[in-house]
Amino acid sequence: MERLGHQDSKNIAFSGKALRGFIFTFYMIATTVSQALALTDLNLNAIDYELQCKGTTVQVGKLSALLLENGYYDAGYQLPITVRVANTGAIKEIVNISGNIEFDPIAGNLDPVLKITTNSCFQAHADTAASYLYVGMKSSVKPSTWVEKIMCYEIQAGDESFNRVLGDGITDITFINLDKTLLTTAQQVITGCNITGTDYVKNLSYDGLLAERYGEFDGQTEADLRAQSFHLFRGHKHGVINGVSINLTMTGANVNATKCKVVVRQLVHL
Repeated sequence: MERLGHQDSKNIAFSGKALRGFIFTFYMIATTVSQALALTDLNLNAIDYELQCKGTTVQVGKLSALLLENGYYDAGYQLPITVRVANTGAIKEIVNISGNIEFDPIAGNLDPVLKITTNSCFQAHADTAASYLYVGMKSSVKPSTWVEKIMCYEIQAGDESFNRVLGDGITDITFINLDKTLLTTAQQVITGCNITGTDYVKNLSYDGLLAERYGEFDGQTEADLRAQSFHLFRGHKHGVINGVSINLTMTGANVNATKCKVVVRQLVHL
């Protein structure tokens, strides 16, 4: 397990080891004995994640979007925070916050190297000199014949559309919004979604996306926790699609800088 500090960067090599994911655990200690800690004391959107195989970038993005994408169907739709030492007025509070990124197993002979840069991720209530990120690996016995590529596309502030030709081997597409908490028109980001591929077409309005999401969860309350985030294509349900293009239309006034991202998973051969 590797440890990184508040302003740190490491290249972690996993040569010879088959990988199926990473575990990220944040150990945070409060600045004072009277201070309680919360998820807002950790800026995941500051942390850069990049995985290379044979020197080629196969996964890249901000840790904020990648962890939420990986845990999209987890109950509560937020990273678990565990109080290790409670704030008693005499002892500083200590908490752990953890999350995973999982993918199809990658063969060790592809020389995977993970680069993490924390970029001052701990906020005002956390002791930046005593708080750390620990990175662990999830190993696998049997690697896949494919590499699961994960790309995180950031939508620029004010943009009213997102258009990409994604190509072949697409398994998942998720839109992640980081700053909206409601479903009101005033906070609506996506207005329409069009995805086309070989033998696949999806064309839904915002209301259609909401209805589709309600069908994926047991109750409306759990579905609504995702607010303006949507799983736009789910390979486990529809299979892998080729020749994929995506067009999203959006309310530009609700697209804020660094807060809207599209995470795409794709199977490739290196």
